[in-house]
Amino acid sequence: MSDNEIIQAFHLMWGNFPEAVMITQKSREIVAVNKVAEKFGLKVGIKCSSIGKPEWIIHFGVGYAFEYPKISRGKVDKKMDSLHGLTKGTELESTVKAVMQAEANGTMMYYALARLAKEQGLDEVAETFIESGNQEAVHAGFYATLNGKYPKDFWKFAETLMKGEYAGEAQVKALAEKIRAAGFTAAADEMEIFAKQEGHHGAVIEEIIKKYRPAKVENENSAPKKIYVCPICGYEYEGDINSEPDDWTCPLCGQPKSVFVEKK
Repeated sequence: MSDNEIIQAFHLMWGNFPEAVMITQKSREIVAVNKVAEKFGLKVGIKCSSIGKPEWIIHFGVGYAFEYPKISRGKVDKKMDSLHGLTKGTELESTVKAVMQAEANGTMMYYALARLAKEQGLDEVAETFIESGNQEAVHAGFYATLNGKYPKDFWKFAETLMKGEYAGEAQVKALAEKIRAAGFTAAADEMEIFAKQEGHHGAVIEEIIKKYRPAKVENENSAPKKIYVCPICGYEYEGDINSEPDDWTCPLCGQPKSVFVEKK
């Protein structure tokens, strides 16, 4: 990482922390401070040793990494190459799922608050809410990965997602027309922009699939898998959907597995 990238990452992580935070070099010279630190007169270029003895210190290291082996019952487990599905099927799965949903709801909440703040002319407040919303979205994705909510080999899923985005363009446009008919012109205008963005998402995913998806290797002896289709968004589930827990839902639109129909 370049110096600028390091400093940008620092501000993203610590910019709105309610206490003073800084990042220093080995020489103990401060190279970046957050907003609260600025209010206390801390600034880039001075030595951290000149500011007294705070009760708490953030030790922010960049440029090296430690690998901590996972210890289980006195044994060192084999190094894991992915976080995918680590908590799926364990006693932690339900807790991680609840946290994941809370973070996803937090994303929605912060973006709604940002919009309300923007409407009231509070641009700086809106930007702060958006930054928090972005972080909540990252958190939700992290917990979804831990629980294996989406397939690790995501290409088939991406194909279904592409179809869903293309279909979403027409669905959002139809809803915008109903909103317009109800007299909410400004909202309808913005929703029509959203509709175009949905279609663009589909086009982008299609291009990614064409460019990066590995070539399929067909096994002539493999038995065909059952496919179940979500009637709402068109998501296709390969395999035995009955093997999923009762609270399993469509990863695209959240419909319960009971609405899925087997594809003939």
